[in-house]
Amino acid sequence: WKKMKKVSIVIPFYNEEERLNKLFTSLTKFKRKRTTKLFEYIFVDDGSTDNTIKKISQFLNKIKKGRDKYKLLKSKKNFGKGHALKLGVKSAKYDWIFTMDADLSVDFTQITKWFVKHSFRDDHAYFGSRNHLQSTVKHRYYRKLMGDIFQILVFLFIDTKVKDSQCGFKLYNKKFAKIIFKNLKTNGFSHDLELIKLLRLKNIKIMELPVNWVHMDKGKLNILLDPIKMLFEIILIKFR
Repeated sequence: WKKMKKVSIVIPFYNEEERLNKLFTSLTKFKRKRTTKLFEYIFVDDGSTDNTIKKISQFLNKIKKGRDKYKLLKSKKNFGKGHALKLGVKSAKYDWIFTMDADLSVDFTQITKWFVKHSFRDDHAYFGSRNHLQSTVKHRYYRKLMGDIFQILVFLFIDTKVKDSQCGFKLYNKKFAKIIFKNLKTNGFSHDLELIKLLRLKNIKIMELPVNWVHMDKGKLNILLDPIKMLFEIILIKFR
């Protein structure tokens, strides 16, 4: 934590108008409680068609920025979460880069918990894992079932060591993150799997750390169509 003086946080959005107030409240509380480290908050809108952009812009105009930096990036259309993260990481200026989901299934307090309990190497990537023995998880049964099925596919096609690829809470060092995300071609939900493959090719070790994870309603996952898309993406990633 002492060595990690500057941290970028990338948060992708797509039609999150109804869930933004919780994120704004959580971010404001996090700023009050944390230490004096420098943070860069990068909001990446993935072509939203609701009032997401407007609400984030209003929030950024009101918040007391202090020494922290804030950016709002916009895609012209909806490409997918992988593409949004790619834009955010490309824009990040600080040495360490967190990615996290806008629904706050893992919230900002997890950042402080990781810093207090763990030390970090700049040649490792750190994945939040709901399957870690020390994680606490509150989920819907259908999300748990889908997650288990997806993880089986990951074991079969991509990697037998990573126990949870889909948790959005991850930490990278800028020196390799820029290259990894620049080479990322998968825009959809399965982008995490290509990230694993790219990290392995660069000999970056992946460590899974515990998280407090809570299912949030009004998610963007289509339980009928998205598993089919994911299977197709997995096959593409495997043989690309």
